Amino acid sequence: MSHGSSSQERAIADESDLDPIQEITAKWREHGWDGGARLAASISILRVEAMIREQASKVLRDHELTYPRHELLALLMFSRYGQMPMGRISERLMVHPTSVTGTVAGLEKLGFVERVPHPRDRRATLARITERGRAAVRDSAPALLRNRFGLGALSDAEAELLFDLLKKVRDTPAGPPEGDRGALSEEDYWEMPEA
Repeated sequence: MSHGSSSQERAIADESDLDPIQEITAKWREHGWDGGARLAASISILRVEAMIREQASKVLRDHELTYPRHELLALLMFSRYGQMPMGRISERLMVHPTSVTGTVAGLEKLGFVERVPHPRDRRATLARITERGRAAVRDSAPALLRNRFGLGALSDAEAELLFDLLKKVRDTPAGPPEGDRGALSEEDYWEMPEA
């Protein structure tokens, strides 16, 4: 009888030691869907991205910024003229245009960005960084550097290897899935509409 309870205790202890992502991949395997290392890597990327965004947002909070706001401001600051069409921002940041519109609206309320008409295309709007926005990037960049961009657990060589591996994935053209109804925003990804 005592032998059985110690087996159960060991099983519970082993289960609690299991990495949550390994646990998910094991559950997939139990159902006959062996995604293997690619499933584990994919979920790991999503989890680490969420961790990086959360850490960066904590670091940037004192500067009235979030990670997406800082990323957009830095893009404008580093651009040749400090301004860019909204559609181009979406392409460069690889995010849905709706996300760009919302982020620009938030930055505009803070006085970090202004929207101006495109000089040659009446249909387009430019987002232009203000001097206050430039100051926000300059003031917040040291905090991100100290935080090591959320990847302090990696050596420089490991970070370079990770970049190379992820670049290989980013550079591989991925066609839309069958039945794709257009690009999804980040919100759509988590709350998929009914078919």
